[in-house]
Amino acid sequence: MKKINLLFVLFCLLLGTNSFASGQQVKLQGYDFLSLPLQDVFLKAKLEEDSFFKPDLNGELVEFWWKEKLLGQAVTNDDGVAQLEISGFKRGDYYIDVVYLGSRNYDRSRSIIRAVFENQNKPILVTDIDRTITERVSPIEAISRMESLETMVGAQEVLQRLSKDYRIVYLTARDDAYMKVTKSWLNW
Repeated sequence: MKKINLLFVLFCLLLGTNSFASGQQVKLQGYDFLSLPLQDVFLKAKLEEDSFFKPDLNGELVEFWWKEKLLGQAVTNDDGVAQLEISGFKRGDYYIDVVYLGSRNYDRSRSIIRAVFENQNKPILVTDIDRTITERVSPIEAISRMESLETMVGAQEVLQRLSKDYRIVYLTARDDAYMKVTKSWLNW
């Protein structure tokens, strides 16, 4: 009987120290960018709690990796943004892994930055997304139907045709919270 009581007390002590509890989920969002080759650029990523009010996380260490090589680390500022200056990337598309290893209070998280270093051989075409290539809906409706928005008639075909001669850059005023679903939606 004493063994069972002792095990119960130990179990309660462990629960009190959060040994079995997981940390708060966080959202790490890397920012894609376009630059000329061999230019100095800043890799940027935002870290925030994955909750309704999404408080930014200040003072947390974020790592930036490319092909299993650590490019460097940066600490998030008051806005939850970590940035790391890099240089020397030649022409091409690069996928940079952004990693937050977690802490006692927060879970681990990962994101990817698409870094495009393009020379001026191919002109750039810039287009907005909402109400330019998507159907005309209100901003509230666009958020609630993000994954099922229809493109305007002919928009997809025109952009695919133009992509042969132009590097297409999509701009949007959508919140960071919708970046992943927006990128997925653009993969026609």
